[in-house]
Amino acid sequence: MEYAKATFDHFQSDYNTRSEEVRNELERRINKFLIDIFGGSITISIDRNYNIISHISGSQIVEGKTELEKSTAQGYAIIFAFISALIEMAKEKAKEDIMNYQEQLDLDVKPEDAIEFQDAFPLVMDAPLSVFDKTRIKHLCEILPTIADQVIFFIKDTDGNVAEEY
Repeated sequence: MEYAKATFDHFQSDYNTRSEEVRNELERRINKFLIDIFGGSITISIDRNYNIISHISGSQIVEGKTELEKSTAQGYAIIFAFISALIEMAKEKAKEDIMNYQEQLDLDVKPEDAIEFQDAFPLVMDAPLSVFDKTRIKHLCEILPTIADQVIFFIKDTDGNVAEEY
């Protein structure tokens, strides 16, 4: 029984440490994306249960409370940032796994020579630009293609003119 408890405690401690690292990295990457889009006026924090709490110019927005109204564009930007952060992290993890596998096979491979992420899927969104102004549409059109290999937007004519330009 003591062995089982010690084993459980070891795995639980390892899980908690790794979970904290992932949350911190996810939060850092999401905030980096939000800085690119909103210039730092919006940031987020992620709690232990992966709930996302938005902050606007020092004010906190909590779901269900009317302390500060959250716009649709801000919500979309957080979703974009979350998706982008996950895609970046998945690509890096896949590359790391490939390097580890090649190392186990005792192959002499440099990180820059590692096989690129093979399971790339397109990022498909329905009318994602309709809530943003022209400046933010420009930022999104510049940033998202650097995250995903293929980005597909279904857009309205009015948004399409701006997106097509960028």
